[in-house]
This record gives sequence, C-alpha cells and structure tokens, in this order.
Amino acid sequence: RRTSSSKAASDNLVISASQQLGAAVSSDTSLLMLCRSGVRSLAAGNAALAAGYQTVINISDGFEGDLDANQQRGHSNGWRNAGLAWRQS
Repeated sequence: RRTSSSKAASDNLVISASQQLGAAVSSDTSLLMLCRSGVRSLAAGNAALAAGYQTVINISDGFEGDLDANQQRGHSNGWRNAGLAWRQS
C-alpha cells in the first residue's frame, strides 16, 4: 500500500527521469521501459508519451513481477521468471 509521501516521491522520480531523457535522446528514439514490478516503468512510459516520444514499450510485469502469496517477487511472473536473458553484475 502506497502512502502519499511514497507516491509523491515516485511522481518526482518520473518527472526527473523525463527531464533527463529529454536531454539524452530525441523524441523519435524508441524507448523500452523496465522496473522491478512494471508500475514505475508504466508511469515513466506514460510521461515519455506525454513528452512527445512516439514509440514507448513497457515491460508490463517488470523484472521481478507481482508479489506472490508470501509477499515475495520473482516467482509468479516478470522478466526473470519467464526465463529471459539477464545477468547480475
């Protein structure tokens, strides 16, 4: 459950990322968004679309996916659970 302060922090992160993105790549660059659960990357992708980026793809379940019955991630869905390539460094 999110508190209003955690939502504000998340919103500020999206705004900051959008500003940095605009300084780094042009609006015709295709963007692929990924975060732990897919929630922040969805918000960032929507912000990128609102900022004029034309092709934005969100990894909807994120890297680790949803929480399972034991409140753990990485066991029910997500990039890692699907067996897709990744490497921890």
